[in-house]
Amino acid sequence: MYMELFSPHNSLIKHFCLLRDDKSYRQERGSFLIEGRKMLEEALARLPVKMVLATHKEFLPPGVEGKLITESLFKKVTGYVSPEGVLAEIGFSPQKALVNERYLLVLDNVQDPGNVGALIRAALALGWEAVILVGNCADPYGSKAISASKGAIFRLPIISMTPSALQKYCQDKIPLIAADVKGEPFSKKGPCALILGNEGHGLSPAIEALHPYKVTIPLKGDMESLNVALAGSILLYGLIG
Repeated sequence: MYMELFSPHNSLIKHFCLLRDDKSYRQERGSFLIEGRKMLEEALARLPVKMVLATHKEFLPPGVEGKLITESLFKKVTGYVSPEGVLAEIGFSPQKALVNERYLLVLDNVQDPGNVGALIRAALALGWEAVILVGNCADPYGSKAISASKGAIFRLPIISMTPSALQKYCQDKIPLIAADVKGEPFSKKGPCALILGNEGHGLSPAIEALHPYKVTIPLKGDMESLNVALAGSILLYGLIG
C-alpha cells in the first residue's frame, strides 16, 4: 500500500518545495530534485535516490521509498504545466577538488541556469573532464540547470573553486584561456582551462587578474557577439585536442 499525499502542508511536500527553490537548503541536505522518468532512470544508475513522488503507482521504481501524490498537487510542487508524473530527491556529494583533469570548463559568474546546464551538457558531450564554478554562478543543481543539462550533471565532476585555487592547479600544467570579444582568433588545441564570463559583464576582475590568454570566435555578418552557451559550445568543440 502506498499513501497518497493530498495536502500542500504535508512536511514532505514542504521539504520538496524547499529543495526546488532554496540553494542553501539543497546544500545543507545534500539533495536536489529531478523530474521525469528518463532522468530518474539515469539517476538510479549513478546516484542515491532518497525519495520518489509519483502520480501513478507504476511510476515508482522498486526498492526505493516512494509516495503517491495527486496530479494537481504534483503540478504545484514541480511548477511545471505538464510534468511527467515523477519527482525524485537525489543525494549528492559534490567533488571537492580536482584530481588530474586537464580539460576544464570554467564558468565565471555565469548566472543563467539554462546557460549553466547547457554548457555542462556540451562539456560532457565534447569530452571535457570537469566543470569549475567561480564566483556567483547559477546553482547547477537547480531545476532549470538540471533540465538543460539533460543528465550530464550526473556524469561530470562539478567543483566550486576560487580564482587563486584555479590558478594554483593550472600553473605549469595547463594554460588559462578566456573567451573575450577582443581576444585573438582561437587556433590551438589541447589541454586547457576554458573560462567563460558573465552574460552581461564578461570576465570578473578576479579572473582578469590571472591574465588568461584571451580568444574569440571570428564572426561574419552583422553580429557583435554570441550567447555564452553558444559561444562556449563552439570553443569547447574547437579547443578539444
